[in-house]
Amino acid sequence: MKLIANAGVLVEYKGIRYLIDGIHTNDDLEFDGVPQTLLGQMLCGSGELADIDYLLFTHEHIDHFMAGLTQTYLQNNRVQGIVVPAEGGGRLAGLKEYAEFTGVEIVAPVIADGESYKTTIGNAKLTVAGMRHMGAQFRNVQSCSLLLDFDGKTLLFTGDSDHIPAWFETSLAGEHVDVMFVNPLFYLNPLGQRVIEQLAPSTLVVYHLAAAKEGVVSPFERAVLNESQKKGELPYQLILLDQLGQTETF
Repeated sequence: MKLIANAGVLVEYKGIRYLIDGIHTNDDLEFDGVPQTLLGQMLCGSGELADIDYLLFTHEHIDHFMAGLTQTYLQNNRVQGIVVPAEGGGRLAGLKEYAEFTGVEIVAPVIADGESYKTTIGNAKLTVAGMRHMGAQFRNVQSCSLLLDFDGKTLLFTGDSDHIPAWFETSLAGEHVDVMFVNPLFYLNPLGQRVIEQLAPSTLVVYHLAAAKEGVVSPFERAVLNESQKKGELPYQLILLDQLGQTETF
Protein backbone atom coordinates (compact mmCIF):
# COMPACT_ATOMS: atom_id res chain seq x y z
CA MET A 1 0.00 0.00 0.00
CA LYS A 2 1.23 3.50 -0.84
CA LEU A 3 -0.03 6.94 0.19
CA ILE A 4 -0.59 9.14 -2.87
CA ALA A 5 -2.13 12.20 -1.19
CA ASN A 6 -4.43 12.91 1.75
CA ALA A 7 -6.76 9.88 1.72
CA GLY A 8 -5.51 8.74 -1.69
CA VAL A 9 -4.15 5.22 -1.32
CA LEU A 10 -2.76 2.79 -3.91
CA VAL A 11 -3.21 -0.91 -3.18
CA GLU A 12 -1.75 -3.71 -5.30
CA TYR A 13 -2.60 -7.39 -5.01
CA LYS A 14 -1.36 -10.10 -7.35
CA GLY A 15 -0.59 -7.62 -10.10
CA ILE A 16 -3.90 -5.72 -10.02
CA ARG A 17 -3.85 -2.14 -8.77
CA TYR A 18 -6.61 -0.25 -6.96
CA LEU A 19 -6.50 3.52 -6.36
CA ILE A 20 -8.82 4.82 -3.66
CA ASP A 21 -9.67 8.55 -3.45
CA GLY A 22 -6.55 9.42 -5.44
CA ILE A 23 -7.43 11.78 -8.31
CA HIS A 24 -7.75 15.34 -7.08
CA THR A 25 -5.91 18.60 -6.59
CA ASN A 26 -6.61 20.98 -3.73
CA ASP A 27 -3.50 23.06 -3.23
CA ASP A 28 -5.36 25.89 -1.54
CA LEU A 29 -6.80 23.66 1.17
CA GLU A 30 -5.20 22.29 4.31
CA PHE A 31 -5.04 18.72 3.06
CA ASP A 32 -2.64 17.68 0.33
CA GLY A 33 -3.69 17.24 -3.26
CA VAL A 34 -1.93 14.82 -5.57
CA PRO A 35 1.43 16.49 -6.36
CA GLN A 36 1.14 18.48 -9.59
CA THR A 37 3.92 16.64 -11.42
CA LEU A 38 2.46 13.25 -10.52
CA LEU A 39 -1.07 14.35 -11.36
CA GLY A 40 0.04 15.69 -14.72
CA GLN A 41 1.70 12.39 -15.56
CA MET A 42 -1.39 10.45 -14.48
CA LEU A 43 -3.73 12.51 -16.61
CA CYS A 44 -1.45 12.07 -19.63
CA GLY A 45 -1.23 8.31 -19.16
CA SER A 46 2.39 8.15 -18.06
CA GLY A 47 4.37 7.60 -14.88
CA GLU A 48 3.93 5.14 -12.02
CA LEU A 49 0.18 5.70 -11.76
CA ALA A 50 -0.70 5.13 -15.40
CA ASP A 51 -3.22 2.41 -16.31
CA ILE A 52 -4.57 1.77 -12.83
CA ASP A 53 -6.94 -1.19 -13.06
CA TYR A 54 -9.66 0.07 -10.70
CA LEU A 55 -10.45 3.56 -9.42
CA LEU A 56 -12.54 3.77 -6.25
CA PHE A 57 -13.98 6.86 -4.61
CA THR A 58 -15.78 7.19 -1.28
CA HIS A 59 -17.46 10.53 -2.01
CA GLU A 60 -17.46 13.58 -4.23
CA HIS A 61 -15.40 16.15 -2.32
CA ILE A 62 -12.42 17.81 -3.95
CA ASP A 63 -9.90 16.52 -1.40
CA HIS A 64 -10.86 12.96 -2.39
CA PHE A 65 -12.28 12.93 -5.90
CA MET A 66 -12.67 15.24 -8.88
CA ALA A 67 -14.98 13.76 -11.51
CA GLY A 68 -13.66 15.96 -14.33
CA LEU A 69 -10.05 14.95 -13.71
CA THR A 70 -11.11 11.32 -13.42
CA GLN A 71 -12.78 11.49 -16.82
CA THR A 72 -9.55 12.86 -18.28
CA TYR A 73 -7.72 9.95 -16.65
CA LEU A 74 -10.12 7.49 -18.29
CA GLN A 75 -9.52 9.10 -21.67
CA ASN A 76 -5.75 8.56 -21.49
CA ASN A 77 -5.36 5.34 -19.49
CA ARG A 78 -6.52 1.73 -19.64
CA VAL A 79 -8.95 1.32 -16.74
CA GLN A 80 -11.06 -1.75 -16.10
CA GLY A 81 -13.58 -0.26 -13.71
CA ILE A 82 -14.58 2.60 -11.42
CA VAL A 83 -16.46 2.69 -8.13
CA VAL A 84 -18.25 5.99 -7.51
CA PRO A 85 -21.10 7.30 -5.33
CA ALA A 86 -24.61 6.99 -6.73
CA GLU A 87 -25.28 10.57 -5.63
CA GLY A 88 -23.40 13.62 -6.88
CA GLY A 89 -23.28 16.56 -9.25
CA GLY A 90 -23.32 17.05 -12.99
CA ARG A 91 -19.68 16.17 -13.54
CA LEU A 92 -20.18 12.85 -11.78
CA ALA A 93 -23.11 12.11 -14.07
CA GLY A 94 -20.94 12.99 -17.05
CA LEU A 95 -18.19 10.68 -15.82
CA LYS A 96 -20.64 7.80 -15.52
CA GLU A 97 -21.94 8.41 -19.04
CA TYR A 98 -18.41 8.53 -20.43
CA ALA A 99 -17.40 5.32 -18.63
CA GLU A 100 -20.48 3.52 -19.88
CA PHE A 101 -19.86 4.75 -23.45
CA THR A 102 -16.25 3.54 -23.42
CA GLY A 103 -16.99 0.17 -21.82
CA VAL A 104 -15.45 0.83 -18.39
CA GLU A 105 -17.22 -1.14 -15.67
CA ILE A 106 -19.16 1.14 -13.31
CA VAL A 107 -20.11 0.32 -9.73
CA ALA A 108 -22.43 3.02 -8.38
CA PRO A 109 -25.04 1.24 -6.27
CA VAL A 110 -28.14 3.01 -5.03
CA ILE A 111 -28.20 2.02 -1.36
CA ALA A 112 -29.64 3.54 1.78
CA ASP A 113 -27.54 4.49 4.80
CA GLY A 114 -26.61 1.35 6.69
CA GLU A 115 -27.20 -0.92 3.68
CA SER A 116 -24.52 -2.58 1.58
CA TYR A 117 -23.83 -3.72 -1.95
CA LYS A 118 -21.48 -6.59 -2.72
CA THR A 119 -19.66 -7.38 -5.94
CA THR A 120 -16.26 -8.45 -7.26
CA ILE A 121 -13.73 -6.17 -8.92
CA GLY A 122 -10.52 -7.64 -10.26
CA ASN A 123 -9.23 -10.16 -7.73
CA ALA A 124 -11.01 -8.57 -4.77
CA LYS A 125 -14.45 -8.84 -3.25
CA LEU A 126 -15.95 -5.39 -2.68
CA THR A 127 -18.54 -4.27 -0.16
CA VAL A 128 -19.89 -0.74 -0.58
CA ALA A 129 -21.37 0.40 2.73
CA GLY A 130 -23.95 3.17 2.39
CA MET A 131 -23.31 6.14 4.69
CA ARG A 132 -23.29 9.93 4.95
CA HIS A 133 -20.43 12.40 5.38
CA MET A 134 -19.60 13.35 8.94
CA GLY A 135 -20.66 16.83 10.06
CA ALA A 136 -24.17 18.29 10.01
CA GLN A 137 -23.24 20.67 7.17
CA PHE A 138 -22.42 17.70 4.92
CA ARG A 139 -25.35 15.46 5.84
CA ASN A 140 -26.63 15.58 2.26
CA VAL A 141 -23.35 14.16 0.90
CA GLN A 142 -23.24 10.42 0.34
CA SER A 143 -19.91 9.16 1.70
CA CYS A 144 -19.63 5.39 1.46
CA SER A 145 -17.12 3.13 3.17
CA LEU A 146 -15.39 0.57 0.97
CA LEU A 147 -14.33 -2.89 2.15
CA LEU A 148 -11.90 -4.76 -0.11
CA ASP A 149 -11.34 -8.45 0.56
CA PHE A 150 -8.18 -9.95 -0.94
CA ASP A 151 -8.47 -13.69 -0.39
CA GLY A 152 -9.51 -13.18 3.22
CA LYS A 153 -7.35 -10.13 4.00
CA THR A 154 -9.73 -7.21 4.39
CA LEU A 155 -9.07 -3.46 4.17
CA LEU A 156 -11.81 -0.99 5.11
CA PHE A 157 -11.56 2.57 3.80
CA THR A 158 -13.98 4.84 5.66
CA GLY A 159 -13.05 8.09 3.90
CA ASP A 160 -15.16 10.72 5.62
CA SER A 161 -18.04 8.42 6.59
CA ASP A 162 -19.80 9.49 9.76
CA HIS A 163 -19.13 7.49 12.92
CA ILE A 164 -22.61 6.02 13.31
CA PRO A 165 -22.24 2.59 14.96
CA ALA A 166 -25.57 1.30 13.61
CA TRP A 167 -24.55 1.98 10.00
CA PHE A 168 -21.36 -0.03 10.36
CA GLU A 169 -23.11 -2.80 12.27
CA THR A 170 -25.76 -3.38 9.60
CA SER A 171 -23.78 -2.66 6.43
CA LEU A 172 -20.81 -4.81 7.48
CA ALA A 173 -22.73 -7.54 9.29
CA GLY A 174 -20.82 -10.80 9.18
CA GLU A 175 -17.63 -9.16 7.87
CA HIS A 176 -14.30 -9.08 9.66
CA VAL A 177 -11.88 -6.19 9.24
CA ASP A 178 -8.13 -6.68 9.31
CA VAL A 179 -7.03 -3.13 8.44
CA MET A 180 -9.25 -0.09 9.03
CA PHE A 181 -8.52 3.37 7.61
CA VAL A 182 -10.08 6.34 9.44
CA ASN A 183 -9.61 10.09 9.42
CA PRO A 184 -8.50 11.89 12.60
CA LEU A 185 -11.97 13.22 13.45
CA PHE A 186 -13.32 9.67 13.35
CA TYR A 187 -10.52 8.50 15.64
CA LEU A 188 -10.98 11.34 18.13
CA ASN A 189 -14.76 10.94 18.46
CA PRO A 190 -16.17 8.59 21.14
CA LEU A 191 -18.62 7.15 18.61
CA GLY A 192 -15.73 6.56 16.23
CA GLN A 193 -13.93 4.72 18.99
CA ARG A 194 -17.03 2.61 19.53
CA VAL A 195 -17.07 1.66 15.84
CA ILE A 196 -13.38 0.76 15.99
CA GLU A 197 -13.99 -1.43 19.05
CA GLN A 198 -16.99 -3.00 17.30
CA LEU A 199 -15.01 -3.92 14.16
CA ALA A 200 -11.84 -4.84 16.11
CA PRO A 201 -9.24 -4.41 13.35
CA SER A 202 -5.75 -5.77 13.94
CA THR A 203 -4.31 -2.65 12.29
CA LEU A 204 -5.74 0.87 12.46
CA VAL A 205 -4.48 3.41 9.95
CA VAL A 206 -5.16 7.11 10.45
CA TYR A 207 -4.99 8.96 7.12
CA HIS A 208 -6.40 12.23 5.76
CA LEU A 209 -3.55 13.97 7.60
CA ALA A 210 -1.67 16.98 6.29
CA ALA A 211 1.81 15.75 5.40
CA ALA A 212 4.42 16.31 8.08
CA LYS A 213 6.90 18.93 6.87
CA GLU A 214 10.43 19.16 8.27
CA GLY A 215 9.41 17.08 11.26
CA VAL A 216 6.45 19.32 12.17
CA VAL A 217 3.17 17.40 12.40
CA SER A 218 -0.29 18.86 11.90
CA PRO A 219 -2.59 19.66 14.84
CA PHE A 220 -4.77 16.71 13.80
CA GLU A 221 -1.85 14.31 13.96
CA ARG A 222 -0.73 15.71 17.31
CA ALA A 223 -4.23 15.18 18.69
CA VAL A 224 -4.29 11.58 17.45
CA LEU A 225 -0.92 10.89 19.07
CA ASN A 226 -2.03 12.43 22.36
CA GLU A 227 -5.25 10.42 22.37
CA SER A 228 -3.48 7.16 21.58
CA GLN A 229 -1.01 7.76 24.42
CA LYS A 230 -3.88 8.26 26.87
CA LYS A 231 -5.21 4.82 25.96
CA GLY A 232 -2.03 3.02 26.95
CA GLU A 233 -1.59 -0.35 25.30
CA LEU A 234 -3.71 -0.50 22.15
CA PRO A 235 -5.54 -3.63 20.88
CA TYR A 236 -4.36 -2.85 17.35
CA GLN A 237 -1.25 -1.66 15.58
CA LEU A 238 -1.60 2.09 14.99
CA ILE A 239 -0.13 3.54 11.80
CA LEU A 240 -0.19 7.22 10.84
CA LEU A 241 -0.04 7.97 7.10
CA ASP A 242 1.58 11.40 7.07
CA GLN A 243 4.23 11.20 4.35
CA LEU A 244 3.48 11.32 0.62
CA GLY A 245 4.82 8.13 -0.90
CA GLN A 246 4.74 6.31 2.44
CA THR A 247 4.41 2.55 1.95
CA GLU A 248 3.04 -0.11 4.27
CA THR A 249 2.62 -3.86 3.86
CA PHE A 250 -0.28 -5.73 5.41
